[in-house]
Amino acid sequence: MHELSSADQPENPKKIEVAKLSFAELEKLSKEVSELAKISFRKTANGFKNINGDVVTIIEDGTIYKIAQISDDLRNFDRYVIHGPSKILNKGSDDKEKMMQALREMIEQTGGRIIE
Repeated sequence: MHELSSADQPENPKKIEVAKLSFAELEKLSKEVSELAKISFRKTANGFKNINGDVVTIIEDGTIYKIAQISDDLRNFDRYVIHGPSKILNKGSDDKEKMMQALREMIEQTGGRIIE
Protein backbone atom coordinates (compact mmCIF):
# COMPACT_ATOMS: atom_id res chain seq x y z
CA MET A 1 0.00 0.00 0.00
CA HIS A 2 1.29 3.44 -0.92
CA GLU A 3 0.70 6.37 1.39
CA LEU A 4 0.93 9.90 0.11
CA SER A 5 3.30 12.18 1.94
CA SER A 6 1.87 15.43 3.26
CA ALA A 7 3.62 17.21 0.38
CA ASP A 8 1.64 15.14 -2.15
CA GLN A 9 -1.74 15.80 -0.58
CA PRO A 10 -3.91 18.79 -1.42
CA GLU A 11 -3.90 21.58 1.16
CA ASN A 12 -7.66 21.47 1.73
CA PRO A 13 -8.89 17.95 1.09
CA LYS A 14 -12.62 17.73 0.49
CA LYS A 15 -14.40 16.74 3.68
CA ILE A 16 -16.95 13.99 3.23
CA GLU A 17 -20.33 14.87 4.65
CA VAL A 18 -21.27 11.41 5.87
CA ALA A 19 -24.84 12.37 6.77
CA LYS A 20 -25.52 13.25 3.13
CA LEU A 21 -24.25 10.00 1.61
CA SER A 22 -26.61 7.49 0.08
CA PHE A 23 -26.93 3.99 1.50
CA ALA A 24 -24.75 2.56 -1.27
CA GLU A 25 -22.10 5.23 -0.71
CA LEU A 26 -22.11 4.58 3.04
CA GLU A 27 -21.81 0.86 2.46
CA LYS A 28 -18.85 1.36 0.11
CA LEU A 29 -17.15 3.78 2.52
CA SER A 30 -17.72 1.40 5.43
CA LYS A 31 -16.06 -1.46 3.54
CA GLU A 32 -13.09 0.74 2.61
CA VAL A 33 -12.62 1.89 6.20
CA SER A 34 -12.92 -1.69 7.50
CA GLU A 35 -10.24 -2.89 5.08
CA LEU A 36 -7.95 0.00 5.97
CA ALA A 37 -8.44 -0.64 9.71
CA LYS A 38 -7.26 -4.25 9.27
CA ILE A 39 -3.91 -3.18 7.83
CA SER A 40 -3.21 -0.03 9.88
CA PHE A 41 -0.97 -0.70 12.87
CA ARG A 42 0.48 1.30 15.74
CA LYS A 43 3.59 0.31 17.68
CA THR A 44 2.99 -0.66 21.32
CA ALA A 45 5.46 -1.33 24.11
CA ASN A 46 5.58 -5.03 23.22
CA GLY A 47 4.50 -5.33 19.59
CA PHE A 48 1.96 -3.86 17.19
CA LYS A 49 -1.82 -3.40 17.29
CA ASN A 50 -4.24 -2.58 14.49
CA ILE A 51 -7.27 -0.33 14.75
CA ASN A 52 -9.54 -3.35 15.22
CA GLY A 53 -7.56 -4.41 18.29
CA ASP A 54 -5.76 -7.32 16.63
CA VAL A 55 -2.22 -7.69 17.96
CA VAL A 56 1.11 -9.30 17.42
CA THR A 57 3.05 -9.20 20.66
CA ILE A 58 6.40 -10.33 21.95
CA ILE A 59 7.55 -11.39 25.40
CA GLU A 60 10.92 -11.87 27.01
CA ASP A 61 11.41 -15.56 27.76
CA GLY A 62 14.63 -15.83 29.69
CA THR A 63 17.16 -14.09 27.47
CA ILE A 64 15.17 -14.28 24.23
CA TYR A 65 12.36 -12.12 22.89
CA LYS A 66 9.85 -14.21 21.00
CA ILE A 67 6.35 -13.90 19.60
CA ALA A 68 3.81 -14.43 22.35
CA GLN A 69 0.58 -13.81 20.46
CA ILE A 70 -0.78 -13.29 16.98
CA SER A 71 -4.51 -12.53 16.86
CA ASP A 72 -6.65 -15.00 14.93
CA ASP A 73 -7.58 -12.38 12.32
CA LEU A 74 -3.90 -11.97 11.39
CA ARG A 75 -3.47 -15.39 9.79
CA ASN A 76 -1.18 -13.99 7.13
CA PHE A 77 1.28 -13.19 9.94
CA ASP A 78 1.29 -16.82 11.06
CA ARG A 79 2.17 -17.91 7.53
CA TYR A 80 4.87 -15.25 7.28
CA VAL A 81 6.48 -16.32 10.56
CA ILE A 82 6.56 -19.97 9.47
CA HIS A 83 7.39 -19.56 5.77
CA GLY A 84 8.86 -16.05 5.50
CA PRO A 85 12.50 -15.04 5.15
CA SER A 86 12.99 -13.87 8.75
CA LYS A 87 14.58 -16.42 11.04
CA ILE A 88 14.28 -13.95 13.95
CA LEU A 89 10.49 -14.16 13.94
CA ASN A 90 10.53 -17.93 14.13
CA LYS A 91 13.41 -18.43 16.55
CA GLY A 92 13.40 -15.18 18.55
CA SER A 93 16.15 -12.69 19.31
CA ASP A 94 18.18 -11.59 22.30
CA ASP A 95 17.66 -7.98 21.18
CA LYS A 96 14.17 -6.49 21.60
CA GLU A 97 14.75 -3.81 18.96
CA LYS A 98 15.78 -6.41 16.36
CA MET A 99 12.61 -8.35 17.13
CA MET A 100 10.46 -5.21 16.83
CA GLN A 101 12.16 -4.36 13.51
CA ALA A 102 11.45 -7.87 12.24
CA LEU A 103 7.76 -7.42 13.19
CA ARG A 104 7.69 -4.05 11.40
CA GLU A 105 9.14 -5.62 8.26
CA MET A 106 6.60 -8.46 8.44
CA ILE A 107 3.71 -5.99 8.66
CA GLU A 108 4.99 -4.02 5.69
CA GLN A 109 5.79 -7.14 3.64
CA THR A 110 2.28 -8.50 4.16
CA GLY A 111 0.65 -5.28 2.93
CA GLY A 112 0.21 -3.47 6.21
CA ARG A 113 1.15 0.04 7.19
CA ILE A 114 2.42 1.48 10.43
CA ILE A 115 1.04 4.77 11.64
CA GLU A 116 3.41 6.62 13.92
